[in-house]
Amino acid sequence: MGALVTTALLVIAFAVWWIATPSLRSEAPARGPVSSLFRSMIPKALANNFGIPGDEVTISSEGADAQARLVDALLHGRFEEADRIAKAIIENGQFGNHEKQAVFHAALEGLKGRGKEQARILDYLSMLAPSSLTNDLVGELLNAFGSSELRAAAARTLGAAFIDPSPDGADQTPMARARNAAILDALRAGIASSDQNVAVSSLMTFSRIGPTEEVTAALLKIQARNWIDRTAAVRELLIQMPAANSAKEQVSLAKTIVRLSEGATPGELRPDELVFTTSQSISGSDIVIARISPDARQIIAAHMIKLEPPIADASGTVTPANARGYAEWLKLTTELTSSGIAEANKRAFAALQAADDPRRVVAVLAAISGPGFAGAVSPDELKWLRGQVERAARESHAAPLQAGMVQTATEAIAAAERERHLQP
Repeated sequence: MGALVTTALLVIAFAVWWIATPSLRSEAPARGPVSSLFRSMIPKALANNFGIPGDEVTISSEGADAQARLVDALLHGRFEEADRIAKAIIENGQFGNHEKQAVFHAALEGLKGRGKEQARILDYLSMLAPSSLTNDLVGELLNAFGSSELRAAAARTLGAAFIDPSPDGADQTPMARARNAAILDALRAGIASSDQNVAVSSLMTFSRIGPTEEVTAALLKIQARNWIDRTAAVRELLIQMPAANSAKEQVSLAKTIVRLSEGATPGELRPDELVFTTSQSISGSDIVIARISPDARQIIAAHMIKLEPPIADASGTVTPANARGYAEWLKLTTELTSSGIAEANKRAFAALQAADDPRRVVAVLAAISGPGFAGAVSPDELKWLRGQVERAARESHAAPLQAGMVQTATEAIAAAERERHLQP
């Protein structure tokens, strides 16, 4: 478990760095063959199984210097420095995508036998959509004698080499189809591994590109072994839902999610975790909601409605956590039972009126989506919301936390009123 956590933290840290440096993604990587400089690491039969050709790429003196510095930093545990060097390589406009990949391939060769460090290189390579590396990644994942870290990283990087199916896209070429099939088969084998790190990494990659029914079965199998928690399993199932091939598949996914929730032991999948995970996965977009069949939405909504969170804690205090939880729950349940965001806003307003609880109004308006909600209601409804916020202000004079949320709610009302005043 320690190795799994370490790897997960490494990937998360790298992802945060990547998100924080959008310039790295400005160059669209060109897909094409490039020499595999660490082909000797895997059996030749595996490496050549899919017949993907390779072109020798000469690394410039600048590339060789960057590769040497990268290897030295990793060999001596200077991981932040290694990340900076990798960043510079990826965003270097003087290097083509082939040479960038070749620099990292050479670094892999220089780190042979050091699985943890090679795994980090593969995570760098995944940013370059290295489809030409498929043979090597497949072989590395299937190499039962390889290090756990390197095999897990190979599984993660294979996802970047997969070409999403489309009716007339590049995946329709025989080579691309063979590559995609090889990736899926290797990930299936990885999921069956007795190594938890390898199995979970393979599963998380497979869940984004594999057939829905297979993904569901694999998630449940791995979750039953307690190799992933229920929250992670539910999150992956929710991600599957909008892209499922049929309404029948979506209904099946929805029922599986409900079963996982209902079968959770205390502390295993808390109601607030389920609401938050579901909201983050499918809420907030007409497009995403519209892709989920009404029957599947109804199954999830009926379960979520049972999980209405308390607006206050045991002492009667409305904390920010209580307020966020209620606002998230109301937004999610109304969107799931509506045909779009506009109808969901109407349902949310009706629910607030029926509750006649100013604390709930404050919770909704103080949420991130509060200004949008205030701006969507009619003038009379906005006037009613203001009256509820003023009522909450009178009743919360002795509750500093609630008073702060009242101020945020008041600002949301004021912003909506200014916007209406500016409109012609």
